[in-house]
Amino acid sequence: MLSSNYRYLATILTMFTILFVTCADADVLTKNLVNEIQSGNISVDSIEGTGGSSGTVVDGYLVNNTNKEINLDVFLKDAIQLLNQGRGQNMYVLGVLGRSGKFYRSGKKSFIKLPPKKKIAVNFLSYCADFDKDNPSPGESFVISLPPQDMTAVLGRISSYHDKYPNKDVTKAAQVAIWIAQGKSPPEIRSKFEFSQVDLDLANYFVGK
Repeated sequence: MLSSNYRYLATILTMFTILFVTCADADVLTKNLVNEIQSGNISVDSIEGTGGSSGTVVDGYLVNNTNKEINLDVFLKDAIQLLNQGRGQNMYVLGVLGRSGKFYRSGKKSFIKLPPKKKIAVNFLSYCADFDKDNPSPGESFVISLPPQDMTAVLGRISSYHDKYPNKDVTKAAQVAIWIAQGKSPPEIRSKFEFSQVDLDLANYFVGK
């Protein structure tokens, strides 16, 4: 796992600043990715790593299988686990953004639009689920699953924080929190992944300490 090889959430935030579109309708209905996949309204295709461990480091495609446009939440209320079909890390997904960086804002909602019967390229906001494995490399594919039960609390806190503070970069804190929740100590994590005391304090909040 190479800390120099990941793209930060700050990449997303820069695109957010430039490319968001404000909608006048504050009552716009948005959908959650997990629910839409489970219902069959959305399919996920060609998911693969990019060589990074944390941030917008997993690419893929979303297919709208319906005859209606779907407004999809940028930040996931429920995390997804991606199971690596190669040798690299599994990943936790907590967000999704179109590759163009464009998204929409309505009130406090951030969302992307999926046209009916269309396939769009996306980046998944993802975090490493396996400290001791290598970053997912290009060409390594994934299948979708749900996170283990013992990780749902920390992932839920990270998701809620993302949604409440969408312009704050918490990539490092979130990644550190996930590894702490998996039993790794801060000194052990720091041996491979740089982070500050501020990151650690927020990570401990995510873990529930």
